[in-house]
Amino acid sequence: MDKAGTSGGIRGKMLLFVAFLIVCFNLRTGFDSPDPLLGTIERDMGLSLENSGLFALLPVFVLGVAAPISPRVARWMTPWKIIFWFQLLAVAGIFLRPGHGVEGFYGCMVLLVV
Repeated sequence: MDKAGTSGGIRGKMLLFVAFLIVCFNLRTGFDSPDPLLGTIERDMGLSLENSGLFALLPVFVLGVAAPISPRVARWMTPWKIIFWFQLLAVAGIFLRPGHGVEGFYGCMVLLVV
């Protein structure tokens, strides 16, 4: 393999790593922002204590369920497609979360986490 091919591979891996970091930093807001506001969300949406606890638990639960599926997705899609489509799902989850009732609230959180 020539040097151009090798450096292109390294450059591509570095760009993928940077894209991954950008996605991680962007998703942090979606994961972390509801928890400090949980009391307000509970009051405004009329959630019971159990439902607000479920909402706080939901991101960790969905990540645990999605973990065994991710290697299959990685074999099926390229890393760039994975980042693009799942980032798109996360953005949809963030923007669709308000104004769709309790069911939409939970569903959009699942979209955000997947």
